[in-house]
Amino acid sequence: MTYRLRGDGGRFGRLVYANEIACLFCIVIYVQFLFTLEEAGVVFRLYMLLFAFLVMEQMGGCT
Repeated sequence: MTYRLRGDGGRFGRLVYANEIACLFCIVIYVQFLFTLEEAGVVFRLYMLLFAFLVMEQMGGCT
């Protein structure tokens, strides 16, 4: 996952596209959700991964 950074003299630059922030937000929520479902089956996790991927694609994807 790459961030497009604008050189504004800051140390880290500035995030240009909001969809990357939303994508990162999605990934954080998804990982936290997985940790609460450690007893869930592998198939259910794969379905949730596919669902998260589709949601991120609808929001513009991780570019």
